[in-house]
Amino acid sequence: MGAIFLHSRLYLAVKTVSAVGCATFFLKARISCDIVCCKGQLYHYAHWCAVGIFINCGRKIDMKKRIISLLLVLLLLFALMPVSSAAVATPSVTAQAAVVMDFATGELLFSRDPDTLRAPASMTKIMTAFIVYEEIAAGRLTLDTMVPISTHASNFERNAWPGHLVIAAGGYYSVETLLRLIMLPSHNAGCVAFAEFISGSEAAFVVRMNEEAARLGMDAVYENSHGLWGNRKSAHSVAILLRAFIQDHPDILRITSMRTMNFKGATVNNTNRILSAPHIDGFKTGTTAAAGPCLASTASRDGQRVIAVTMNSTNNDHRFWDSERLLDFGLAELEHQASLIENLTAGVTADVSAVRRNTNFNLTAQLSGVAGSVVLPGGGWIINGATEHTFGPFSTGNQQSFTLGPIRILEDLPSLAIEFFIDLPNGGRVSATLGLPVSDAPPALFWDIDSHWSEDYVERAVAQELFLGFADGSFAPDQHMTRGQFVLVLGRLARGMGIEITSDQPTPFYDVEPWFADELSWAFELDIVRGVSETQFGTDRTITRQEAATLLYRFKVHYDIHLPGDLPPTFSDDAAISDWAVDAVVAAARTGLIVGHADGRFAPHGTATRAQVAVIFLRLLDRL
Repeated sequence: MGAIFLHSRLYLAVKTVSAVGCATFFLKARISCDIVCCKGQLYHYAHWCAVGIFINCGRKIDMKKRIISLLLVLLLLFALMPVSSAAVATPSVTAQAAVVMDFATGELLFSRDPDTLRAPASMTKIMTAFIVYEEIAAGRLTLDTMVPISTHASNFERNAWPGHLVIAAGGYYSVETLLRLIMLPSHNAGCVAFAEFISGSEAAFVVRMNEEAARLGMDAVYENSHGLWGNRKSAHSVAILLRAFIQDHPDILRITSMRTMNFKGATVNNTNRILSAPHIDGFKTGTTAAAGPCLASTASRDGQRVIAVTMNSTNNDHRFWDSERLLDFGLAELEHQASLIENLTAGVTADVSAVRRNTNFNLTAQLSGVAGSVVLPGGGWIINGATEHTFGPFSTGNQQSFTLGPIRILEDLPSLAIEFFIDLPNGGRVSATLGLPVSDAPPALFWDIDSHWSEDYVERAVAQELFLGFADGSFAPDQHMTRGQFVLVLGRLARGMGIEITSDQPTPFYDVEPWFADELSWAFELDIVRGVSETQFGTDRTITRQEAATLLYRFKVHYDIHLPGDLPPTFSDDAAISDWAVDAVVAAARTGLIVGHADGRFAPHGTATRAQVAVIFLRLLDRL
């Protein structure tokens, strides 16, 4: 499984050797750098060791030395046997900047100086080709669209290298042909031709390039469409662009995987020399004096894809070696991660056994069988066949539980079919399902009072027009009530009793708001309410339990309302009641308008919720 990691550099100098010579060759392999390579490559090296032993089988060879050489080869092959590993060893590369990205999640599996802006050379052409494909997707171009060649594009610097790649002014070339030219032999004039055709000028096209970079979240600055000079971007940003390109326009792999193309009757080679390696199917080279040897590449195996970017490797060959090592490492790392989730399962539960219409419920999904931290592409929830919510990449090391809610069903449905799913990097999916019946009970008046202790009281209070719900369909029964809200409800109670709410006396308070100004003027004139200071009413302050009792008491006294009651008005925290509120609390308790907590406390300084106030006013109405 995966890749084998050796601390060695094999100095392969295969020549006409005897068994002794081959044995000497093998022994001269010495430790110099970390090389990560797939098992196929290592078996390839071992194969040549064995061939060297018998390459001159016609000679007389000391059998003892031949046996020694064979044993050495067998030792190498033994080192290549599959071994289990807790993690994949990190590769060593010569590039100054390099990244390996998991295509499915965008996670960086390896990075070296990923965010420094560097010259990308002809990797610039990836963005040029990306915009071409965006134009195709928008219907403004096709692969068969003929692109005119201007004099400027035809005379562009280096357009005659090699000579048979010249595109003549006044000529026309298909989008397909120009895409192959810029992505395989790295044609610069073709980029200028695309820029002029799409945006009218290269300068305008560069604006488009920078806009696309910003949209994709890249850290990049483009100055031209080809990369011969200028332009700056990070290795991470190159990978971001490459991932978006393959996601949105996978047809580009058809082109970047071509090893050659035919142009003007001649075979033209792709500058990307690692396409012959297993699983590698693109992408783009880049080389200038400022950038050094660069390569963006991608490989796919068993449904999983990785992207590698190297910038400024030590030489042309090393950029290909670096990239192969990084791609092999990335694929091996994904295989290792896949082994950590091979037993992954999911389960779904709900906080209700049956769903009542217009009420809230919540769903919870739990992952299990995860053997380590793995970044997964994401997942989501499906209810009755419709996707209700999706989420992006996450790490199993940080999150294995997912909640959806609150959910509210308004339709008259017999049941709900719920599915939770997790997408896997290889394109597979782990899912769990749950069926919930929908109750025959009538819909709740407000979605947040179902099964609440105050549900019946709230429905009565709304019917008496004492309270209204909120625009989102909620009542907020546990929301603390403010002084302004309490006065408003008190005024509604008075109107319901046939009391006219009028006042010609303005209040001295600066914090009066129009929605309760009439009720406040009325209550203030009758000395039912007072401010928290001479100029402030305290509209948005939460009302305390003893304040609510006091306002009701003053209202009852002013309108000479007599309520029967002889309940004992004692609480275990009587001493905590403010002097100005004692009479009101005692009177309210004696008539049963207010009650204490289960532990015998009144909690005079505690706040009153909307549900509690609704109950108090309903008790008053019931006792009239």
